Amino acid sequence: MNALIILSVLGLFVLLVILFMKSVRGKMIEKFDDTGLVTKSGKLFPWTTLLKIEYFFALDRTNKNKKIHSLHFYFKEGKASVGYLMKDIDRLIQKANQLQVPKTEKTVGYYVK
Repeated sequence: MNALIILSVLGLFVLLVILFMKSVRGKMIEKFDDTGLVTKSGKLFPWTTLLKIEYFFALDRTNKNKKIHSLHFYFKEGKASVGYLMKDIDRLIQKANQLQVPKTEKTVGYYVK
């Protein structure tokens, strides 16, 4: 009986983790252009509805150089995010810097050279 309860709870936990990961992946940016960006779930966010951008940085432990970790775009319709491994991250950062919306910076940790 106890084994059945433990397996049920474990199964529920695994299911919740899978659903959470799918939700996070769906908010990741797949592509962007001058009109807006598209997430991996296919949702289009036009730049005209952009409210703010958050830049997340990691620091080098030795000399405190900042390195981009991720960007979060907040729109009227929701949120979209991108990590530093995106293939066009440099172009997206350049586009984000040009947009006339409030921008904030946060430090999330350290990176190793």
